[in-house]
Amino acid sequence: MALGANVTRSQDRYDAFAKAVDTPMLVLTILWLPVLIVPLASSVHGTVAATFATVDYTVWALFSLEYIIKIWLAPQRGRFFKTHLLDLLIVAVPFFRPARWLDLGR
Repeated sequence: MALGANVTRSQDRYDAFAKAVDTPMLVLTILWLPVLIVPLASSVHGTVAATFATVDYTVWALFSLEYIIKIWLAPQRGRFFKTHLLDLLIVAVPFFRPARWLDLGR
């Protein structure tokens, strides 16, 4: 059996997943901002730089995973991709996540 084969695509499953992860991912984004800003504002070296890099890559991995799961659960994947470009932008640049609250057209 393929990975995820027992997970059916439906609007209800998509909506439930999106609702469950929306607030935690927003909080993660806010907590992640210092990891982005501190290295830009001052030099970090050694273990601090390595820790910041690890956190940074982990956050991007989580946003990528969220996007992959959403596109998997979306009843119409092609339509999802075309109408959720902000979600794809969030994967590339997670600090845009608060802009989702402004995206009232969904």
